[in-house]
Amino acid sequence: MAQADTAREVITLPNKPPQRSGESNPSSQALIETWLGGYGWNKDKRFDLERYEIVNRRVVWAGFGRALLQFRVLPVDGDAMALAAKRCPGRKRPIEMQIYFQWGPHNKLWTALANRGDPGFEPCSNDELWTGEQLKLIVNPPPLPAPPKIAQEDVVTPPSGSPERKAILDGLRPTFEKAFGKPVEFKVESLRAAAGFAWVVVHPQRPNGVPIGRAEWDEAVGPCEQNRTTAVAQFWMRQRHDGWRVGWGNGFCASDSIAELGYLIGAPPQLVDLREWPGTDFMPVDDPQYFDLWKP
Repeated sequence: MAQADTAREVITLPNKPPQRSGESNPSSQALIETWLGGYGWNKDKRFDLERYEIVNRRVVWAGFGRALLQFRVLPVDGDAMALAAKRCPGRKRPIEMQIYFQWGPHNKLWTALANRGDPGFEPCSNDELWTGEQLKLIVNPPPLPAPPKIAQEDVVTPPSGSPERKAILDGLRPTFEKAFGKPVEFKVESLRAAAGFAWVVVHPQRPNGVPIGRAEWDEAVGPCEQNRTTAVAQFWMRQRHDGWRVGWGNGFCASDSIAELGYLIGAPPQLVDLREWPGTDFMPVDDPQYFDLWKP
């Protein structure tokens, strides 16, 4: 089921704390309140001093609920450009925002999970909006691939020097060389493969175990909770006709594991010692990798 509003409705909120919506087909106003309800506001915050011109609204139920709202921020009197010019001198476009929402099956409420654009209440931003093609993949994406059916004993760790291990690491290497320059070698913390997929945890270094230089690390990674001499990164890899490619990674300094995100590329859960994926409804649309999931 999908709905689209084409009329440019304008919403003015009442001056009361906004609440998250639990409606199956939330209105534009309900979605705006859901978005605002996720912030911690001071008690003196006024919510009726701006208006919202709705550019696009979509609510889609396909397995689970997704919603997209795109709007421009207007003053109480005047148009979007009047407000933009007042807040951001010299700005040539309105203050505009896109927000992706997802339905929570446990709390029965909508949650704003990702956004693009400028919310208008911080220093002026020129963040790019999602394109039309990207919005299609956000609101109504193609099905994710089904994992191949394998047994736990099908999972192997390709031994050092084997062609498969070399091919997997060679598929990963360009990601690190782009960030740190050549040459890059890996200290492999974990490498497990089966059915054309691999789970890889590595520490990047120079040949003979020499650490990546501090200046190179800081330029590519920035502030990092991990120590650059021991930091590990996790990757889901998949085999294509021309070799192994990164399917999903968590960067060079992530603190959160992506072990349970293998379902995004259709990897078998046995690679991380699971019988099945615990959840397949989280769609990380705020990560640029999301838009590459369906590329051949």
